[in-house]
Amino acid sequence: MSLPFCNVALPVPLRTTFTYAVPEALRDSVQPGSRVLVPFRNKSLVGVVVECVQHPPPSTKIREITKILDFLPALTPKLIELGHWIAGYYLAPIGEAFRAMLPPVTELRIERQIVLTASGREAADKDAAATRALNPQQYAFILQLRDKGGVMPFVSAVKLGLDDAAVQRLRRASLIEIRESMLGRNAKTQRVIAWKGVASVAQTAQPPASDSKNDRVKAALAARGPLPLAQLLRVAQVSRSVVERMLRDGLLESWEERVDPAEDPFDAGYMPPAHELNAEQESAMKLIRARFELGEFGVLLLHGVTGSGKTEVYMRAVQETLARGKTAIILVPEIALTLWIGRQCRAWFGARFEGVAVLHSALSDVERAREWWRVRNGDARVVVGTRSAIFAPLENLGLIIVDEEQESSYKQEETPRYHGRDVAIVRAKMENAAALLGSATPSLESYHHARSGKYELLTLASRVEQRAMASVEIVDLREDFAKTHQTSPISAALHAGIAECLAQKTQALVLINRPSTWKNDCARNFPARASRGWTAIRRAPSGSIRKHSGHSPAARWIFWSARKCSRKATISSASR
Repeated sequence: MSLPFCNVALPVPLRTTFTYAVPEALRDSVQPGSRVLVPFRNKSLVGVVVECVQHPPPSTKIREITKILDFLPALTPKLIELGHWIAGYYLAPIGEAFRAMLPPVTELRIERQIVLTASGREAADKDAAATRALNPQQYAFILQLRDKGGVMPFVSAVKLGLDDAAVQRLRRASLIEIRESMLGRNAKTQRVIAWKGVASVAQTAQPPASDSKNDRVKAALAARGPLPLAQLLRVAQVSRSVVERMLRDGLLESWEERVDPAEDPFDAGYMPPAHELNAEQESAMKLIRARFELGEFGVLLLHGVTGSGKTEVYMRAVQETLARGKTAIILVPEIALTLWIGRQCRAWFGARFEGVAVLHSALSDVERAREWWRVRNGDARVVVGTRSAIFAPLENLGLIIVDEEQESSYKQEETPRYHGRDVAIVRAKMENAAALLGSATPSLESYHHARSGKYELLTLASRVEQRAMASVEIVDLREDFAKTHQTSPISAALHAGIAECLAQKTQALVLINRPSTWKNDCARNFPARASRGWTAIRRAPSGSIRKHSGHSPAARWIFWSARKCSRKATISSASR
């Protein structure tokens, strides 16, 4: 019998948990980490059970839990421990800390199945007298489960007379497992094309001009096998009418296939480039493997210049982790990078086999909840995402990668105001996993820890394939001004470089740090006031008074002249 009371963390700005009574019917289902619906004042809130207790606080009015939302606890024990650490270290309300970890509250179609374990099969092979821990009804259920192949829908247990409490007792005895899978609204299908090679009479009468298109389609299907229609059109560079004609002529055949929701349609046909590790990458991988062999917590800082192949090291490290039967998290600073790293992971490890989940705030609530529960149910072993992905409910965690660890976007700006990189290190320590921090420009504190020996420093000092580093040239605009007597933020060298790019049909990217202008003769740089207007009043040579306001070039020119060149002008600051 489970304990009659539990402490629940609620998403309210209070640094305490609340004690609720567990109804008799729910005592076998409520566990630490479960999401529950509870009454709070005059409304209902969703909270998470952090612990079960025997006695409530004295002189306290106790209310009962209304409903349990999940059959499987949403948070693992390690995540509960991490939530307590975040609440204490960042001085955040404990309910707000757990709220950041939980999936969105949304309705998902879930299919539950009961799976017979090895211990359950041993119990079923024994006679009823030898299994004293089971009553006759439970023993009969174990026998039926074995006879049906060891898998049965959860609703069948109810039809056989077992309630939720009895099923939970069998699960706690390790005789059965309960697995959940999400059901899509409508199964999406795609049209797949394959080469058949049997031409009809109509095909032999086609004009020779279309043979090249047929050859391209045939070559694409011969090299890659059956392809989805959209991918075939892109690879063979033909129109849909060409494929339809070849289908009518009997050269091709087609059928409909269900699309796996874990696969990204943009990944179709993508093959990751095959690289051989250079000496520096191989040296880094040896140190990472040595850390894995130790089987204990450690932080490694991968300091590699841009283009040194850090992503290749990431993928190899995740591959080593999966080979050891563990899971991995890859954190990136921006949502846009999740698309690229997610594609790399799906191409390396497969969305269907190892399972790759993507978590970030740009997903809808339904999509994020679906991905989150895929991870919780063990359908995904690799998680890619932004800072919130550090709370992915992976079990048996072996590696956490933080790419571009110096980025400020890892800092949460809302309560709880945690730092994703630091939380990643703490979770790796709790899970006895390895934390790999990567950057071309490490943060000051991380580099100090690496130099002092607290972290292990891995260095990639050169680019892959002996590629040259980008050349950097500093141009003094005063020299251009001395030659042309014209003020321009674009130097002659920059103008020539852009013109060369356009002549070669390539692109040029010009980055501007902030709006500013230069007064070239005195080499003073005055940043433009983006949120503030300036008013300049001067006396023209004719004697009339002229006024220049806002951000007009004349007003700024007079302002700079008055500051540096001591010209007669009156400068007044306008209000915001």
